[in-house]
Amino acid sequence: MEFDTHGHFNGQLLEVPVHRLFPDPITVLDADALSRSQRSRRAYEAVIDELGKRSAVAQGLGAVITTVRKMMHTDQRVYVVRSDHRIQGLLKVGRKNLFIRDLVSGKINEI
Repeated sequence: MEFDTHGHFNGQLLEVPVHRLFPDPITVLDADALSRSQRSRRAYEAVIDELGKRSAVAQGLGAVITTVRKMMHTDQRVYVVRSDHRIQGLLKVGRKNLFIRDLVSGKINEI
């Protein structure tokens, strides 16, 4: 996903530019980092929630799994990878429930 140095990301102007939210090629965020500033949190939500939506579509999920709101009050961390003007992707790690889909019935089962 493209962004520019003026703060535009995915067609909207963020309160904090992406290159300031994610200053390094790989930025690690947890609930504490995401809640430090309300202004930054709204910008993090715009980026991470959009990545979560795209991840759900790519995986064929019926719901978005990764959002800033869902990460709050958990031990989960998200690694965001970026280049000069592009968010490359994210990896969320931490304790979570895992599910598999039964290919015959389509039913989702927790493992």
